[in-house]
Amino acid sequence: NRKSGFTYYDKIRLNVTNLRVQADNFEFTRQVQGSPINYGEAGDCYSSMNCPQGRFSINLNGTGFSVSQETVWTSQGHRASMWIHKSKVSS
Repeated sequence: NRKSGFTYYDKIRLNVTNLRVQADNFEFTRQVQGSPINYGEAGDCYSSMNCPQGRFSINLNGTGFSVSQETVWTSQGHRASMWIHKSKVSS
């Protein structure tokens, strides 16, 4: 699938004016497989078989940053599912 891939982010670009991550900036990435995938996105092609496989993780350990409590995660597509695990990490 031309939209599938695995992108590893060593760093992300942050717009310091609005404090938003530039999710489609690939300057600090390593493309492990396939097409570039935006930061914080995941997908899969197994949902039609009721076996979701897409996943991502965001590790902010040691950065002083956190995901906003107001962040809204979305799922879309056929038999879309979502499971979110938030870990508390000590500084």
